[in-house]
Amino acid sequence: MVKVEQIMVEKIDDLIKRAKKHGKGAGRIQLGHYRAATVNERWHYGLTLIAAALSAVVGTSIFADLPQKNRIVLSIASILAAVSSALQGGSKFAEKAKEHHDAGADYGSLRRKIDVLCLCLEAGDVTRKQALEELEEISKTFTSLAHQSPVLSERAYNAAVKIFDKDHPQYNDSSNVVLVLANPAQILKPSGDKNATQQPS
Repeated sequence: MVKVEQIMVEKIDDLIKRAKKHGKGAGRIQLGHYRAATVNERWHYGLTLIAAALSAVVGTSIFADLPQKNRIVLSIASILAAVSSALQGGSKFAEKAKEHHDAGADYGSLRRKIDVLCLCLEAGDVTRKQALEELEEISKTFTSLAHQSPVLSERAYNAAVKIFDKDHPQYNDSSNVVLVLANPAQILKPSGDKNATQQPS
């Protein structure tokens, strides 16, 4: 009679779903921060261009002998140039753009780490215990990034959700049940034959 070692099999589909949920969350926030960075960059360059153009108009008109009507227009242009410069400096659009870009990069790095974990789970390369420890570290990283990242507006986040979910369907929940060995190094061997292997049914 052939004796077969008993191997404990673990169900890890719940961990895969949890990891994909984390991956989707990181991806949404990543895209949201990148979009926020783009908006701030546009404001920065737009105000810079307006301020430079108005300043040039005012500067070249100072030496011209202008009628009263044109002097009023020149005064308005001068005020607008000052306002544009003040907005550019006070709002710190360039600084905000960099902060959002850096936050997007951090969340992107976290998402790639989660993707690797998903692949390892689906391939059965990690045990349930190892996966739980990794997911706990991922949760801590989420908390840390939330504290150090700039605030993401609801509008930017909602727009990112629509785009990301449409472009990345791989993060949707899967109903497949995945089983892995509790100890991947353990295999089934019939007694008396060291070379033969038998896969669990």
